[in-house]
Amino acid sequence: GRLLGLPTYQAEDMKELPALLGRLGDHRRVRVDTAATAPRGEAAEHQAEALAALRGIATIVLTLPSTSQAATLRQAATRYLRLGASACIATRLDEATSLGGLLSAVVAAGLPLAYVTEGTRLPDDLRPARAAEMVALAVMLAERHGAAADEELLARRIGGRMHASA
Repeated sequence: GRLLGLPTYQAEDMKELPALLGRLGDHRRVRVDTAATAPRGEAAEHQAEALAALRGIATIVLTLPSTSQAATLRQAATRYLRLGASACIATRLDEATSLGGLLSAVVAAGLPLAYVTEGTRLPDDLRPARAAEMVALAVMLAERHGAAADEELLARRIGGRMHASA
């Protein structure tokens, strides 16, 4: 908020958030940035409870770092979908070696990818997500880092039930 020149407020505890949002009720838009938490554990559960209490009065957008493991991304997307997340922001595209895990998690959760970031200068590095750009970046990263699936990997993944004709 400070980088954008907007008033900034801090809630010491997630339980304070509904009251703070109530005091800001006359504002058209209020952005809430939660502290990054591990995907599992007590802190994540407390954060989930607080966000669940905001359902219906706030729009929840999940931020997913593209550098995380696929299973972690899927778990976060599933959790936040249950909490009412309506979209995602993909961060750290400039640090990613693959986008497969990120894109799979977003698609599986059915969450639209609204924005992406490349770099740490906000808001300058925040831009709308564009499907064609994401696909092109995913292909380029796969080629650069050797992430293409070969026939043996595909056969293992589908249990040896692969039939192809030339």
